[in-house]
Amino acid sequence: MRTPISNIKRITILNAQLPPLALIACLYGALALGGTSAHAATFEAGNIGGTWAASGNPYIVTDNCTLTSNLIIQPGVVLNIGSNLTITANGFVIQAVGTPTSRITIQPAVSSQSWNTISVTVGSVAQAATNFFEYCDFTSAQTAISLLVFAPGAGLNRSMFAEIVNCTFTNCSAQAIYAESVGAPPFQGGDSFLFPGVRNCAFNSTSNGCLMLIHGGQGAGHASPAFYANIFQNLTGAALRMSANGNAASSHATFINNTLVNCRVGVSAVDPWDAQVEANAFVGATNALIVSGSLSRNVEYNDFYANATNFTGYPGTYGSVVTVNGNGTPSDILYNIFQNPLFVSATDVHLGGGSPCIDAGPPDAANYDSCLPPSLGSLTNDIGAYGGPNDCQWIATAPLTNIFNLAIAKYVGVTVNPPASGHYRLEYAPAVGNTNNWTQITNLILSAPFTYYDPVGVGPRFYRAVLLP
Repeated sequence: MRTPISNIKRITILNAQLPPLALIACLYGALALGGTSAHAATFEAGNIGGTWAASGNPYIVTDNCTLTSNLIIQPGVVLNIGSNLTITANGFVIQAVGTPTSRITIQPAVSSQSWNTISVTVGSVAQAATNFFEYCDFTSAQTAISLLVFAPGAGLNRSMFAEIVNCTFTNCSAQAIYAESVGAPPFQGGDSFLFPGVRNCAFNSTSNGCLMLIHGGQGAGHASPAFYANIFQNLTGAALRMSANGNAASSHATFINNTLVNCRVGVSAVDPWDAQVEANAFVGATNALIVSGSLSRNVEYNDFYANATNFTGYPGTYGSVVTVNGNGTPSDILYNIFQNPLFVSATDVHLGGGSPCIDAGPPDAANYDSCLPPSLGSLTNDIGAYGGPNDCQWIATAPLTNIFNLAIAKYVGVTVNPPASGHYRLEYAPAVGNTNNWTQITNLILSAPFTYYDPVGVGPRFYRAVLLP
């Protein structure tokens, strides 16, 4: 139930011992004094749903809330949640989708306190849509997002889909994301399936980044999480912890092109989890990788540096330098390297120009870098969050103040007119027909003519554009 506050003429606080949220209500209401604000706040409690727009800012949750319909949170919304309070969506969908320039803020109502969680459940009521959290900033939760799917009974399978993209998670005391898949109880067959996708998110100063649990009774819990191009920094727990008990089904996790810095544990998995860990940078961990069982052996093309322990529960071949990778860097048999990644700085985990992680990831086309920059070198996958197919998602729209005109006297342009929309690589050579000496300039998605400007002084060049698979 929402209660817009307007037309308040005077507020007198008679008792200084008001509870925090009551005091907040008074203070927000006081903003309307003197006609300085047409809309001071929107208070939420009990049953909620519908569409929340930035014009209602800030939204203040004063009691636990339950969705009675789908909830759409629009760009620019500021949501302040009271101490230990929860927003629950049982069978309904939450779509909180901001933009790079108009993010959604979800934070405590009082900065010194923490809120509980946004809980999305699929079980007794089936769900037909995907939950989206995009361009959202979560601060000071116990668990920012909780995902639960369970099979309620015989023959009643349940599935949940969730996309968590370009979000930030800061100061989450338990974990940023909790995800649980539960099969039906004993004597009531029914399986549950959980499909969370987490991409281009930043986790900082939380306990665990994501804790995933699969289990069941007669029915089994399944999960297929995908983590691409995320940054985990200063975690007291694990970036990704995969647990199982009871009737847990074989589940596959992909953890690709992530950067982990100063996390107590990087990735932890127990059977029947089978994790694919590729092209990640693990730096400063107590334990970079921990496994229990015989699975999760696909650990390739990663960089491990300054960790107390790189591999726990793995055969001795992991971490034993016996060969070199495609760049000539010493590596183990699975092309994992053990070099300083040479980040730009302690707080900026972009790769520096001389980083051994450049072009050191999987060489197949499915893992090609998409944007140069933030990727560096050639199309071959860069290790870390700024390499691979999701690297373009880190590039935000430039503000108008950063637009400038090029001086024609100093630059020469070449225009590419693509015969078909697609992914093109722009190359140059010093002479026509010298097919062994083409050098990549950049690669990009083209659907219309594009002009590349070359600095003066590079000498004569011949250009070509190559349509990529």
